[in-house]
Amino acid sequence: MAIKHEYNNRFAGIRQIHPSALYRSSNRRASELIKYFMDKRTIKYYLVIYILSIFSLISPAYSVARSGEMLRDKFVRGNQSGVPIGSVQTGVISYLNKIKQYEENGYPDTKGAEIKIGVDSIMRSSNSNIPLKDGINGMKEAVLEWNEGYEWFEWEFEVNDGGLYEVHIEYCALPSNATYIQREITIDGEFPFKEAANIPFYRFYRDDGKASINYEGNEVRPKQIEIPIWKISPIFDINGMHSTALKFYFSRGKHILRLTYVDGDVAIGNIFVRSPEVIPLYEDSIKQHNGMAYNNEGKTVNFQVEYPYLKNNMTIRAEYDADPCSEPSSRGYIRYNIIGGWRWSNPNDEISFKFTVPETGLYKIAIKYKKDDSEMTHFPAVRQISVDSLVPFREVLEYRFEYTREWKNEILCSKDKKPFLFYLEKGEHTLEMTVKMGVYAKPVENIYETLDLLSGVVSDIMKQTGTEPDLNFDYDLEEKIPGLLENLEKLIHMNQTS
Repeated sequence: MAIKHEYNNRFAGIRQIHPSALYRSSNRRASELIKYFMDKRTIKYYLVIYILSIFSLISPAYSVARSGEMLRDKFVRGNQSGVPIGSVQTGVISYLNKIKQYEENGYPDTKGAEIKIGVDSIMRSSNSNIPLKDGINGMKEAVLEWNEGYEWFEWEFEVNDGGLYEVHIEYCALPSNATYIQREITIDGEFPFKEAANIPFYRFYRDDGKASINYEGNEVRPKQIEIPIWKISPIFDINGMHSTALKFYFSRGKHILRLTYVDGDVAIGNIFVRSPEVIPLYEDSIKQHNGMAYNNEGKTVNFQVEYPYLKNNMTIRAEYDADPCSEPSSRGYIRYNIIGGWRWSNPNDEISFKFTVPETGLYKIAIKYKKDDSEMTHFPAVRQISVDSLVPFREVLEYRFEYTREWKNEILCSKDKKPFLFYLEKGEHTLEMTVKMGVYAKPVENIYETLDLLSGVVSDIMKQTGTEPDLNFDYDLEEKIPGLLENLEKLIHMNQTS
């Protein structure tokens, strides 16, 4: 199998702010702090880290609009409160900080619990009715048929044991112009963390057959078709920062879960509030198969990946590589013999492949790949590996494919190069590979927090000074802007520890 990994590169222009008039202040410490942050080198530093964050794998979470629709219309559609749909309440912290808060409060992961919330638990909607329909894509039971005419729905449920849970939603994408579906989730009227404002539900695609041959002897790609399927998906972040499902804290008692329309029509069946999935370490996972020998009789399952079973991004497609090491060889013609490249680089982009093993046993998995993008030289690509939609052990939650300009056969292995053994029963299986941020998640998250705070400080200052400050006027910023000095001190600390 041949896969090419690359990072997507994006560029955003940055408007320059020239706050030279902010140097004056009656408070010496405030003056020093302001000078520190208006120093060209410091400003340059923040611009650089901002650009680096743009060049990361993060896709804009707030830029989804349906074809032919103006953004201003998208953000006010059906929203009676006047607050932009997809916006987050002021003061809501990131999921990374929410996890720290969970730990400080001593909130434990629940174990073995599952609460099934059916459509009969929908108590309210933005309209006067609740649109239920049966027979959607083979589903016999009645489900919620949700189009843009409904802004929100609320489910009521009860928790017996307080603690941390995951939320899994059964859904099927309905025909619409949206590339993928987005909703925001609130619990008891509040966003638990920022990421809850942009919850993705992906569509699934497949190539409509194999490539055809044109009159020149070159292959022509087949068209893409959408495959509507019912899927139970955990709630995870849209930017691929976190490799596991997002955790929600529920106290004992009744709760209200509200989903709000952002983009895309969808059918929703059951919602499951479950205890967090426990993913073992490889060492513990392999112990479950003690006594079973590695299948070393030379039985090899070799399959090409140009035309995957499913993918959640229709822009991922088979590509052409003239390298003699690519299979099948092009032999002077265009042959689509690889998949991936820069098209397979957006967070949560997933490709799944079907294969069949001849007998039950332990198998190694080898992937032929190269990672040679010029813009992000020597940066590894990170993919989550799962088999039959389950991550078998923690070591493949964020598996690194290191930079290489040549095609390489990578046997999935530990850091000390010991190959992983995967238990597979005889028959058909799926191998899924999903783009994740991996080791870059925490630094990028810290950059975002720094930029958010810096943006707020600059905004507060410009409210007092305007865009063209008077160089000879004392604005008394430390008195007129509450918390200015504390925020500047915090920024200095962030700068020094980054």
